[in-house]
Amino acid sequence: MLLALGPAAFAETLGPCPEMPRVERHYILSARVRPLLFWIRRDNVGAGQITWTNEADGRLGLELLIGSDPERVPMGINRWGYIGEFRDGDVVNVVGVMTQSDEGTIEEARRKEENREKQGNSYRALRTRIRNGVSSTEIFYTQFPGSVTYRALGQVREKIDGGAGRLRDAAVPENAEHGFLQAVASLVRESVVVYRSHGLPVHPLGRVYVYASMVYQVTIQSSKVNPRFLLDGIPHNILESDFEVRNRATGRTSRFRMWYGTGHPVGETPVRVVFRPHWWLEAELNLQGWSACGPAE
Repeated sequence: MLLALGPAAFAETLGPCPEMPRVERHYILSARVRPLLFWIRRDNVGAGQITWTNEADGRLGLELLIGSDPERVPMGINRWGYIGEFRDGDVVNVVGVMTQSDEGTIEEARRKEENREKQGNSYRALRTRIRNGVSSTEIFYTQFPGSVTYRALGQVREKIDGGAGRLRDAAVPENAEHGFLQAVASLVRESVVVYRSHGLPVHPLGRVYVYASMVYQVTIQSSKVNPRFLLDGIPHNILESDFEVRNRATGRTSRFRMWYGTGHPVGETPVRVVFRPHWWLEAELNLQGWSACGPAE
């Protein structure tokens, strides 16, 4: 089942308070590492932020920032990433940056962190412009001191904006979303609409999207209702969904699980996200302090 929530619906999926020009939701990052057979958990090791913008001139934005605080994480791991998707009329601009983390084992990660202060961190960055059915992406790599964390996003963005890299063009499939965040927001909206209409979650639901001028499919593989999810000690009706992301060219997949609201006062805001970038590392974001907006529907 697919509702008519293609690229033209960018504004409809932007945030819990569409009448406000800017809304932020902040998250606490927890992590689990598995050095041997058992998981070791550490809470409050970093932060996350989702930002929705709706400017008076019609410009729209959706941003995600996630990062660790090395002094709080086991082994001092410094990992962070950012995606920003911005629509201005018929043009969509996407900016992305992420620390490179291709370690296959926890031992490799430990050795890399031991050398981080001397060698710095490597970052993969991209800038994409989508216009007239074509996605044009510049991908480049840059280096920053090991002390640079997600808190220095502004400094890193300045370097990305002035960088130059290899250009990659690709045709945007018909009805494809113009970014990962927008695709997920659209899926969340559809799953909530279906749940509120029928009283039961429906799956699978899918979206095609472009990122870095490559085509992906993101799918809600399963979904269930959690009617007493506690948020600030108050139970809420929450959907818990398993997502799969697949690169259509390579077939590579990744998965994450997300809990999100189904109506007032939470809206469709994510309240928890769990993902496992490596077999030995699992990260969890939990919503920290929030405020409702607008009357009940």
